Amino acid sequence: MIISKEEWMEAIQLYNDFKELYITCEQVDPKQQAVWQSLNELRNALDHLMRVMDIQFNGSSSHDAQHEFVRMRGHLRRAFFDICDLLSIHLYNKIINTLEPFAPETIKEAIPNYYTELRPEIEKIQMQISEYRRTKGSSGEPEAVQSYKADVKKLRDIYKNDLLPKMPGMRHIHMKRRLSKWIPYIVGVGGFMIAAVTLLLKLFEQ
Repeated sequence: MIISKEEWMEAIQLYNDFKELYITCEQVDPKQQAVWQSLNELRNALDHLMRVMDIQFNGSSSHDAQHEFVRMRGHLRRAFFDICDLLSIHLYNKIINTLEPFAPETIKEAIPNYYTELRPEIEKIQMQISEYRRTKGSSGEPEAVQSYKADVKKLRDIYKNDLLPKMPGMRHIHMKRRLSKWIPYIVGVGGFMIAAVTLLLKLFEQ
């Protein structure tokens, strides 16, 4: 069986999707380390790709080429799902860690749609990602690949576009709220000091 153009294009798209998300994963990783598990899958995929090319150029049976091609695609698929798993964890942790220092009231004031829209969307994506991890794209490919990629990019966009630009305003609100809690004490201490000074002055006048 000859490997069709459509099969090659699907494999190329899978590799391009993997590469795009791998670069993002390295950027958002707090330690900025290489993801060796995915790179090992990529190395295995390259090994099978070279076998496909060797079989085709040396005139070996097309069945062997198809077999090696299927194994190559399997390694690419595992590399893609591994990097999506890790990237989704990094992005989710960044969202949680970014908001953790702030009270719900501060978050709501700085990002009015967080609890009504963004947080439900994040929870929905997390549920879908759990399903992707369970099946690992065993069915419905390439639909599962594109769906997983879209959900990971949604998490990235929420962090990049909805949270990060609001951080200066959120910090300002946070400091204003903290200061407002201390104002009564400052006023009380100030009033006590004024009263004490006034009393001392009266004593010295006597």
